[in-house]
Amino acid sequence: MLWRDGKAWKPYFTAKGGLIAFANKALSSDASYLNFSLQESVGVQVRLHDRWDFRAGVSDFHFSDGFVVPSNPGIDEMAYTAALCYHLRRRGTGD
Repeated sequence: MLWRDGKAWKPYFTAKGGLIAFANKALSSDASYLNFSLQESVGVQVRLHDRWDFRAGVSDFHFSDGFVVPSNPGIDEMAYTAALCYHLRRRGTGD
């Protein structure tokens, strides 16, 4: 979700979920072959120029087997993110 479209600064939030399958049990011999993942991020995108934006934020990635089996090992990773965004079209024009 990107709020304030067309403004000089825009806060954003993303959330993704999925499944991760392994050929061997991941993280523990008591774990499952199938794990669940969840990734969230929050930040801000700032206009630098007509075609360039700068995006900065923080994200969290988690995966575990969700107690599908009695053991529930998991991983949580936090990260800072930064990116330059290039717009293929100029803002406000059909070019």
